[in-house]
Amino acid sequence: MEIKRQIRSTPQVGYAPYRQIHPHSTGNSRSTAQNESDNQNNNRPEAFFTHVVGNGEIIQIAETGRGAYDVGGGWNYETYAAVELIESHSTKEEFEIDYRLYVNLLRQLADEANIPKTLDTADLSGIKTHMYCTYHQPNNGSDHIDPYPYLNKWGVTVDQFEKDLANGFTESGSNTSNNENEETQKPKTKEEITMICFYQVDKKGPVYYFDGQSVRGLAHQDEQRVLNDIYRANNGKDIPTFQWTSKAPWHARLLGVVNRKPMK
Repeated sequence: MEIKRQIRSTPQVGYAPYRQIHPHSTGNSRSTAQNESDNQNNNRPEAFFTHVVGNGEIIQIAETGRGAYDVGGGWNYETYAAVELIESHSTKEEFEIDYRLYVNLLRQLADEANIPKTLDTADLSGIKTHMYCTYHQPNNGSDHIDPYPYLNKWGVTVDQFEKDLANGFTESGSNTSNNENEETQKPKTKEEITMICFYQVDKKGPVYYFDGQSVRGLAHQDEQRVLNDIYRANNGKDIPTFQWTSKAPWHARLLGVVNRKPMK
C-alpha cells in the first residue's frame, strides 16, 4: 500500500504507549487529499491528524506514535494515528476505492502499534471513531460525530465498518456476504417502512426527522405538523417523538443504525 509522505513537524502529545487509532472524515464536501494535506501543513498548528485518504491515494502528514490534537479531549493523548477520509466523492465507485484504502490503512496502523482491530468498544485500546471519543473520552471538548454520517451516506453501517476493520476485504471487494446483498434486494418489510420518528436533544434546538433512511433538522414547527398529519392519515397514529439527551446520545447512535436489518 503506497503512502505519500508530506511530513510536517508536530508536537509530541502525551506519552507512549499510544493505544488508539482514530478514524475521521473531513466534513468538507469540496476537499481533496492534497488540499487537506496542504491546509494542515500551512494553517493548522493547533490541530492535526497523521494521514488523509482520498482521490485514490494516502498522504501521511505527521509521524505516528506521538499523540495528536485530533479528537478535542483526553484521548488526544492516546492517538497512535488519526486518519481523515475526504467527503467529496461524487460516485459510489469513487467512494468505494477510498473506503478500501481507508479501512486497509486503519488495519495496517493497528498492526504496527499492536492495537486491536475493534471498533468503539469500552476497552481503552482499539479503533475509536471521533464520534465515540466525543461521547466517551475524559475532558471532552468536541461535538464532532464523524465519520459515521458520511459513511452512512454511502451505505456503510456501523456493523459493516466494524466487520471490515476486523476482517479486511476479499479479493472480490467488501466482506459483505452474498446473503447480505440478497437481503438488500428483498422487498422492504413493514417494520422497515415504519421506522420513522421525530426527536429532540436536551429539550432544545431543532426537532429532527428520521425517515427510515436519513436524518434532517426541521426548520419550522409547521414542517413537523404537516409530516405528522400525512403520517396519521396513512397510519391512523402520530409519528413517535423522542426526547434524548447528550448524556445518553441515542440521537448520535441513530446515524449508525440506518440500513441495519430489523431485529427479529
